[in-house]
Amino acid sequence: MAISERIEKNIDFFAGKYRVRVKTRQGEIRQYFDDVEAARRSLKRIRKAHPPRIENGILQQPRKGTSHPRTGVVRAIRVDRRKPSNPHYLAFSVNWKDENGKNHVSSFQAGNVDTVTPADIKHAEQTAIAFREAYEYARHNNLKFKPEAFSAWRSLQCYPWSSTSDWRSTAAEQVRNNPDIVAPLTKAAIKAFLSGPTKA
Repeated sequence: MAISERIEKNIDFFAGKYRVRVKTRQGEIRQYFDDVEAARRSLKRIRKAHPPRIENGILQQPRKGTSHPRTGVVRAIRVDRRKPSNPHYLAFSVNWKDENGKNHVSSFQAGNVDTVTPADIKHAEQTAIAFREAYEYARHNNLKFKPEAFSAWRSLQCYPWSSTSDWRSTAAEQVRNNPDIVAPLTKAAIKAFLSGPTKA
């Protein structure tokens, strides 16, 4: 009986061949190749033609790829099935409730996974974190949360008070010119941000 040796996910070495095995909604696909590079090329084509099952528009990825250390923030890959190429987009979603207790999800999309830049990812992620922090601050202090303060997030840095902020001077200037961005923060919090990060 032949024993398989795992090479990487979906590829193993079996009976003298490199075997590709992928489970799809139509069933399992199996292909055999003489060299591993040919197997990898085939696997890439299969994955493009048969992306993982989606639920509610969110591509199901391993937990490591979708979890986020910040409570209430989820990192996810979304697929647009309306387009023939099925493009995938990286987004950070935030769960929150309005004053009536209704659940909402606000999403901050970084961009297409094939072209997104590290700066785009950082901006979307930090905006999502700041959105959640502002929401928690409002709930903790019995204030009305103002999600509209983040409506221009693509062109503005809406995370001046975030613990992950790089404290750029441009952010401080934006706060001075756009005080609504930091709502519902206190004047003390704004002053602390404008004075720069505190030293440990």
